[in-house]
Amino acid sequence: MNKTISLTATFLIILLAAFGQDKIKPILSAQNFENKTAIWTQIGMGIINFQADAMYIYGKIYVTPTMPDSENHQLPTLSDAYLFPLFSLYKKNQGELVSGTPNECFLIVNFPNKATKEYNQLINELRPYKDMIACRNGNKAQPGKLRVLIKDKTFFQSLGEDRNCCFSLVGTLNDLDADPNDIPIVETTMSEITNWKGSGNVPFEDFMKLKDLVSKVHAKGKKIIVNEVPALKSAWEALLTSGVDFIQTEEPTKLAEYLTTRTDRP
Repeated sequence: MNKTISLTATFLIILLAAFGQDKIKPILSAQNFENKTAIWTQIGMGIINFQADAMYIYGKIYVTPTMPDSENHQLPTLSDAYLFPLFSLYKKNQGELVSGTPNECFLIVNFPNKATKEYNQLINELRPYKDMIACRNGNKAQPGKLRVLIKDKTFFQSLGEDRNCCFSLVGTLNDLDADPNDIPIVETTMSEITNWKGSGNVPFEDFMKLKDLVSKVHAKGKKIIVNEVPALKSAWEALLTSGVDFIQTEEPTKLAEYLTTRTDRP
């Protein structure tokens, strides 16, 4: 089994190196992986940015939004489902997650319970992968190829200015002036921008509002995620044309397939 996983990983690493940066999709996959190998399918489709719901269970962080019914559950750990595969990619690809790009990739770890023990365990579980991850040691920022983020501003701020950890914070549109090392990315919902539901053409005023918002976020050195997006081509096109960095979706392969046909158009 391990040999199969290794061969699959090696093949996909070669594939990523072959098609390069231009094939990476502007997708944030919010589909929780149910096993150790699911990530490779999405990486093979050019999806390299992820959000995982996670929970602290018996001393480890598992990928799940809710407590399992049985202690004999088959849920993967965060390390098995995300961190170790990405680290394997990083090592085999000679210090890059995607060949030929200096850009960071993102892994958002969302703890629905927002318990302190979960964040402390996350700090511990990130340590073996610190060479790959952007970290902060006091006032010194250590660059990395993977940016791990959380969504709990209260806990993040409790770490203080001299924090020593390997995760940053996902911000909101109210955080545009924050240090990009602390908040490199902000998120918003489609409904915060427009009442348009994706049917027909986006109203011109709303599209210009969206473009202006994207420009403001980029001017502050940050990236922007839009979530709760209708699974409609017209909605995807409006966001992509405006320059949004990531469309968050729980159906990443569907969006990736559309983007592939969009890129392949003559």
